[in-house]
Amino acid sequence: MQNKLVDWVNEYISEWRSHRDDNYLESWKEYERLWRGVWAPEDNTRQSERSRVTSPALQQAIENHTAEIEEAVFGQGDHLFDIDDDMKDPDPTDVQYVKNYMKECFKKNKLRKSVGDIILLGAIYGTGIGELFVKKTKVLSPATQNMDNLGVVAVGVEEKEKVSVYLKPINPQNFIVDPNATSIEEAMGVAIEEFVPAHVIAQKIKEGVYKDPSDLEDDATPDENLEASWVDQEYNDDKIRVVRYYGLVPAKLLDGQGEEEVVDLFNKDKEDEDISELLEEYGDMVEAIIVIGNDKLLKAEKSPYMMQDRPVVAYQNDTVPNRFWGRGVAEKGYNMQKMIDAQLRSYMDGLALTAVPMMAMDATRLPRGSKYRDWE
Repeated sequence: MQNKLVDWVNEYISEWRSHRDDNYLESWKEYERLWRGVWAPEDNTRQSERSRVTSPALQQAIENHTAEIEEAVFGQGDHLFDIDDDMKDPDPTDVQYVKNYMKECFKKNKLRKSVGDIILLGAIYGTGIGELFVKKTKVLSPATQNMDNLGVVAVGVEEKEKVSVYLKPINPQNFIVDPNATSIEEAMGVAIEEFVPAHVIAQKIKEGVYKDPSDLEDDATPDENLEASWVDQEYNDDKIRVVRYYGLVPAKLLDGQGEEEVVDLFNKDKEDEDISELLEEYGDMVEAIIVIGNDKLLKAEKSPYMMQDRPVVAYQNDTVPNRFWGRGVAEKGYNMQKMIDAQLRSYMDGLALTAVPMMAMDATRLPRGSKYRDWE
């Protein structure tokens, strides 16, 4: 049953990934290299080009754009947000407490850094994406306790359990969305795939968050499309390829009903001729969270969120109507960046000939009596 669910999720994710890669991936990788100032053979502007210099013009544009947005969001100090109390509420302290508590949580969970990273990714790739995590954490704090029998005070550490919400920036190279959708809510599902350290997965299995597949290995097949484009060699040990899927899945697969029903769903064997093929495949679906590690099912459950929201947020840096993926600063400044690079590299190549004016030729092919002159 678990294999059927994994196969169903992987089949859709594979199709969505192929559509994303064919249309966007190569451009994203080039935007990333230009932002980092890293040269690659495919970035040459002409075949005879020898210089590898990359102008910092696009880097400056991206970072200035990001700084302006961060200033607009966080430039008011602690006044990041406000909550208006009900005018009929005689006690305003309850709302003030919520405001102060949220500000404290934002600082402890490093929300400002996460939002800044999402804004930067949006400026580079055109779409800023963040994933929300809700988890229980243990908070340690200094504490004292009276020892009645001894008349002294013991000094130690007090442990409390706290529910925290974290925002994690997601690179578009690690994000997969239904190509037919223009928003996360409209999509049949979205998925985030990335390499996760093996010890993190082991800890979650120990805590009971994930299931324990007996044949789960602690290494994953390298995938350059998930890695940073400027890194020549990745560390491929002690990590697991994890896919977190948020979206609709067939209720039969999730609830673990009869195997015969699951086989019929995949083989399209219709016992009831009154039900159309469309309803048979998409008519009975539920919102769920599926976690897969190295093609092994780690978690499968119906959405625990009261409003059935998907814990992913996204925005377009510059709006592209009726499209999910937006337009970033790198895309808007791409042509000018290539022109500046071509000009600088032509200067550098010409400078080499000017500083060391030597030429190589096959003298046997020159007509008899020709004179060797550099300029004609």
